[in-house]
Amino acid sequence: NDYNFSPDGSEVAYSLNPEFTKATSTNIEIYLAGLTSPTTPKIISTSKGVDCQPVYSPDGKWIAWTSMKRAGFEADKLDLILFDRKTGKTTNLTEDFRNSVSEFIWSPDSKVIYFTAQNEINNSIYKLNVDEKEIKGFHKDNFNTNIHLSKDGKTLFFLKQRSNLPNEVFSLSTDGKNTLKRITLTNEEI
Repeated sequence: NDYNFSPDGSEVAYSLNPEFTKATSTNIEIYLAGLTSPTTPKIISTSKGVDCQPVYSPDGKWIAWTSMKRAGFEADKLDLILFDRKTGKTTNLTEDFRNSVSEFIWSPDSKVIYFTAQNEINNSIYKLNVDEKEIKGFHKDNFNTNIHLSKDGKTLFFLKQRSNLPNEVFSLSTDGKNTLKRITLTNEEI
């Protein structure tokens, strides 16, 4: 997920290592390039480490990406960075969160980001309110990946795995009731 198009199709955000000797550099940056009126790409990330996974918010106001602060340290914590396209200001949304952000998605209204992060023996799902910068646990148990939201934002779908269950698709409503529902039974016989 190293590139993403703006909702209006006028711009692309992408990850690229600007260093001449790429084999020894972990400095990956986020660039913006115009598509309708081509411009010289500009760097919008600021860390010396890895910046990747740029994703526009559905309303086009923001770009979020994951970022490591330190150069040359490939096991650094991955934070979630928010870039305001109007002001150019960046905010670290997970600076006080102790775990690394893995994958993330926007809600259709651009008010919430759902993300996964390793948590003890689990790969848990979290819900982040963008305006309040508040992070809450959404679903803790087991190894959860490949998160997707329904078009109306009311249902989160994901793969769940545990020691006695290979990957299967599950869902949770996003209204806070947290009623876990198993969708697929692919491996039920075995």
